[in-house]
Formats: sequence, structure tokens, C-alpha cells
Amino acid sequence: MLIKMCGYCGKSFSTKDKRKRFCDRSCATSWRNEQRKETYPELYKKMWTSELKKKQSNRLKKHFEEYPIPKRAPRETRSCPNCDTKFTVRKKNKKQFCSQKCSLDYRNKHYNSMHNPETVEKMRQTQKERYDSMTKEEILASNSQCRRIVSGVNTHYLAEWTRNNNGEISKRMKEYCKNNPDKTLNARLRRNQMTSLEKSVLHCLEIYQLPYLWNKYIKIGDTWKFPDFRITGTNILIECNGAYWHNKKETDERTKLFNENGYNVIMLKEKIIKQGTPTILNTLNSYSFFKDMIDTHSYSTLDNMEEINNE
Repeated sequence: MLIKMCGYCGKSFSTKDKRKRFCDRSCATSWRNEQRKETYPELYKKMWTSELKKKQSNRLKKHFEEYPIPKRAPRETRSCPNCDTKFTVRKKNKKQFCSQKCSLDYRNKHYNSMHNPETVEKMRQTQKERYDSMTKEEILASNSQCRRIVSGVNTHYLAEWTRNNNGEISKRMKEYCKNNPDKTLNARLRRNQMTSLEKSVLHCLEIYQLPYLWNKYIKIGDTWKFPDFRITGTNILIECNGAYWHNKKETDERTKLFNENGYNVIMLKEKIIKQGTPTILNTLNSYSFFKDMIDTHSYSTLDNMEEINNE
């Protein structure tokens, strides 16, 4: 570090730069202004004469007469749906919440309530009542997904599962959407359909002849969770974690949440599931609570273990 004297105020300051002359930017600007006064005294005086000021004001008046400033939109008071506090906003502004914290809290509550089966049933009833009062054409116009499939416009927005192997939307899909626009495609096509990982785990549960519940909700506090498999009559949950969708941090938080609420969780990774049924069975038996459950409930043991190992 170098200690230098300021070229304008004379104060000492420490810097790493050898070329620095002033302690602050204000000192540098004031020094430059003084230098300009000395070098160009006539121009500096002309800049601040009364005649020049009048000319500038006349120019501005003419400019604003030709191009007037647009008037701002009037303000209005709104109430926050989360905390009921009032705040003023312009009418054009789409702001609904008083702060970002309130918006996040409200969305989290709404998301949790969406997983609640009671609220889902209420939403379905209201949707049915709304669709009963509308014609098929009006329903098709309101459902953007069905409208795109039937018309064939902006189909690149649609998901891959709406297309066939050739990458085109089939005639059968178009006819279904035209005749039944009130039914959402996502719920219709993906209802009661397991993934490939879940099917391989289900095969292992069928070997043990374990009674299970697939993708059924569990209430934990105010939230609703949907584990992949829950063995009936026990507190054992089995999760099939794909490598693309799940990471270590998320799985650890999920297991901690289930364990705090009295559930024993078995997290099966995609790498283990893809190795085959013997590795899945070995991992399931490695958990002590799963092995004790099989022994106490006297479920059927593996008589055909040799056939499975030969797969």
C-alpha cells in the first residue's frame, strides 16, 4: 500500500494504484472544473448567462408543446389476499400482494390445499357446474390444450405424450378432444399409469405378496404427501427416485420429514432398480424394519429365488 497526498484538498490517503492523484471523486471533479475555468474563462461565463438560460427554457417549452408528457395512470388501493394490508398501486400494475413474502406464503398455502383431496373434489364439482351451463364449442374454446389438438395450430407447445411414434397427433386423439373437451388430457392419459421404475419395484412386492397402496396421499401437518408405495398395516414407505428428477438434498429432506412423523422410508435409486430384481430384493432386505415386518407378518418367502437370480 502507498500513502499519497490528495492533489486538491491535501489529505493523505492509502492506495495500491500508483497513478491515483485524488482521495475522492468529488475532489477530482472540483479540480477539473477549476482547470476548465482557467483554460476557458469566456466559455465558462457564457454557459451560465441569463440569455442562455432563457433560450434553453424556450426550447424546452416548444419541445413539450410538440411532444407532451403522457399523464400517469391513476392510483387505486388494493388489499393483500394473504395479510389483508392495504397498498396503493397504479391501475395498469398487476400487483396483487403487498410484498414478495406474502405472495410466496399464499402460493405455498394454495399449493398444499391443491393436494388436499377434499379441495380437489370441490374444484371438480365447481368445474362440472361451470361446464354444464356451457356448450361444447364454448368448452373447447376455454380448454387451450384441446383447442390446439383439434385445430392443429401451435402444436409445438404440446407435450410429447400427446403425439404418436411419427411425432404427429393421431385422428383418434383429435376426435376424442372434439367430442369430450371437458375432460383434461393429462388426467385422462396419466391416470393409473406407473413408471418403469415403479413397475419393477411392484414386481418385487408381488413376489413377497405384500398388500400395498400406490400413490395414495398421507397428511403430514398441513401438507399432503404422495409416496410411491405404502405397505398397508405398517408404517413402511417405498420411494422410487429417478436420477433426473431427484437429488440427494431433496431425498434427505423428504426422508427426514417422514421419519419425524413416524414413517420408515426406503429410498430406491434408479441405478439400483435398473440392475434387476435380485438387487432390489437385497436392498429391501438390508433394511432391518422391512426384514422384521416380513418375519412377524409371515408373508410368503422366496421359493423361486434361483429362477430370479438366473434372470
